[in-house]
Amino acid sequence: MKWTIIALGAALSGAAYAQEIDLFAMADTSRDERIAQAEFADFREMGWDYFFSGQDSVDPSHAPEAKGLLAGVGPDSAGKVTHAAFTAAAPALFKQADKNGDGMLNRAEFEAVMPPPGG
Repeated sequence: MKWTIIALGAALSGAAYAQEIDLFAMADTSRDERIAQAEFADFREMGWDYFFSGQDSVDPSHAPEAKGLLAGVGPDSAGKVTHAAFTAAAPALFKQADKNGDGMLNRAEFEAVMPPPGG
């Protein structure tokens, strides 16, 4: 499934434009139509870097566009999700998503656990 993402600030025009992004294809770096646990973790890290570059923790209430990315990661006592907790949650989230237990995520399994930005 491809998600339409609005990208703001085109370099020359400053206009907004829509672009279809296939998140599964981005995560499937081996191009074998399956997502390995390492690919899943790397893709999640790419998401953290995209939304929260340089931050050690984030307040989920201030990041509604990353709601899906932060799902399944509990906040600390200050109500923030730390990068360490986000990273540590990846193996358990992968295992939970791997419904057929084959150690890989197919497209349906991936899309169920990795909704589009803002989803």
